Amino acid sequence: MTDAPGPEIYPRYCFHLSPTSNKWCLLRAAEVHALDQHAGFEGENFFFYKNLPIKWVRVVGVVVAIDDFFGRRVYTVDDSSGACIEALITRPTGKDPNGMVTEKAQQTTTTMANAAALVPEKYKDIHVGSVVDVKGQVSEYRGEKQVIVENMAIVPSTAHEVLLWEKRADFRRTILDKPWVVSRRDLRRCRKEAERSEEEDAARKRRRSEAKEKKSRRQEEEALRGHAITGSRDKKSTRSQAIRDDMRELIRGGALEVAGKYSALGL
Repeated sequence: MTDAPGPEIYPRYCFHLSPTSNKWCLLRAAEVHALDQHAGFEGENFFFYKNLPIKWVRVVGVVVAIDDFFGRRVYTVDDSSGACIEALITRPTGKDPNGMVTEKAQQTTTTMANAAALVPEKYKDIHVGSVVDVKGQVSEYRGEKQVIVENMAIVPSTAHEVLLWEKRADFRRTILDKPWVVSRRDLRRCRKEAERSEEEDAARKRRRSEAKEKKSRRQEEEALRGHAITGSRDKKSTRSQAIRDDMRELIRGGALEVAGKYSALGL
């Protein structure tokens, strides 16, 4: 007995039809870790729940640990799903214009107090024990899923946390638990739109390339004209100088001849 085939993974040009497209997908930490990744979509950081493409997630839980590393701070969030998720933010690295780490930055990262001082202001009130609402992009590091934080806020009350749980349950019921099927007609339409878009992109690139070539040729022609004009001026200047030199010689020769005649007449 073989396993039943999984749902069809649609091409990238159909993703905008998905109910998870460009949405904060309310998931539990264990569900984030269970997301699949399929060949061909790694570069865009698309992960999949069944065949639903997911890039942006929202997780609600308690911060159980905070770890500081060079250039980033990692919040470990536990939502009682049986797994924790790491939510990370970036911090100033203290590099000089040449990209080298400054001595001051190295010293700053050696203590938790100084590292905390580099945390963005809006996250400074988040501590171990805080209940947080994390929104971010799914990523993977050493085989483990992480959330690169776009925004993170403290949940103001238990009532608000319960409301988020209800939203998460509704998201599962109305989206995750329903099969995503794209009709053949929509598939053909999306393919044609993608092909047309590719053709338009290719045409734009071709026009830009042609315009660049024309500009280059125009600059070369202007440079050649400039050299030709300069050369013509140099030639004219050379001819004028030669004419002036010849006139001087003629005048000088004539003057000598006249002087000789006058000498012969005894004048």
